[in-house]
Amino acid sequence: MKNAVCSMSRSRVRGSVFSSLMRASGSNTASLNGSSHRFFSRIFHRKSSTAMFRRTSIMKRATRRKSRLTKRSSSFWMRSLKMNMIHGKTTNQHKGKQTMNFKSIFAGAAAVAGALALFTGCGESADNNTLVLATEATFPPYEFRSAGQIVGVDIDICQAVADKLGKKLDIQDTAFDSVITHVITGKADVAASGITITEDRKKNVLFSDPYVSAAQLIMVMKNSKIKSVEDLKGKRLGAQAGTTGLAYIREHIVTEKNSPLVAEFPNGGLAVEAMKAGKLDAVVLDAGPAKALAAVSNGMVIVLDKPLTTEEYAVAFNKKNVELCKAFNEVIAEMKKTGALQKSIEKNEALARQLKK
Repeated sequence: MKNAVCSMSRSRVRGSVFSSLMRASGSNTASLNGSSHRFFSRIFHRKSSTAMFRRTSIMKRATRRKSRLTKRSSSFWMRSLKMNMIHGKTTNQHKGKQTMNFKSIFAGAAAVAGALALFTGCGESADNNTLVLATEATFPPYEFRSAGQIVGVDIDICQAVADKLGKKLDIQDTAFDSVITHVITGKADVAASGITITEDRKKNVLFSDPYVSAAQLIMVMKNSKIKSVEDLKGKRLGAQAGTTGLAYIREHIVTEKNSPLVAEFPNGGLAVEAMKAGKLDAVVLDAGPAKALAAVSNGMVIVLDKPLTTEEYAVAFNKKNVELCKAFNEVIAEMKKTGALQKSIEKNEALARQLKK
């Protein structure tokens, strides 16, 4: 009924408008010839055609929207189905027979991905053309900065191995107590930073043959009354974090845990500066950097002659990186035989003596 009323109203409006136009033109409906009638008919029916076109367009848009919603629903259903397959809740069946177990497929893919991750995490660089070295470049003459470059004995050894293998050496400067962690986790291929071979470290990494002997020495101010290890009792001591020097202090001198008498520093240079400032009475440090730091102190710092320990430095690897360890052993043996290792030590000791105060 509502549609009928609306239709009648539209018809009346059209008739009224039609008659008004006729009156304005001085004619009446009966006197219109055939062509005039068709002309005005087209005018009055154009609105109906336009409305019909609009309704058709709206219906087409509604159809397209319904299609998109159907596709989205289908996509959501497929994703849900795949998730069920992953968790083993659904298997693909055809004519009542199980044709494929998707859970086994995804499990196999996960196993392959895990194997690849394990391979790249064994200390082998993801880039086979690069040898990644983890070091701590404040340890002259083994690794330190000179003219904006990281140089040192350890760098010379690693560069020789990289040349032998046809690889580029990538040096990563990090905290000393992190260098071994880097090779364990695969962030680096090798750790070389004046690392002393110890039984505890052997549990976690593979070591090369030792390439140099080392020692832990006591550093004091020139006017200090400390003359030997016996004088260190009750004194404020400092050492680099993660080193055998710090371990010696805690095992043999200050055995109390969390004692305020023991301070650890990111590197030996900062420990010596703290001693110069009067915050420490002595520093325990590896012989190489201890002598290098004393040499640039203008005589303010001296090194006591008697060593606390005797040690050996070696290069550290992930335990699965046996072949790379063999390559290092070959290079170290060759450098010892030809005298190249001793030349590297002398060259870098001379460079270390030129460091700015």
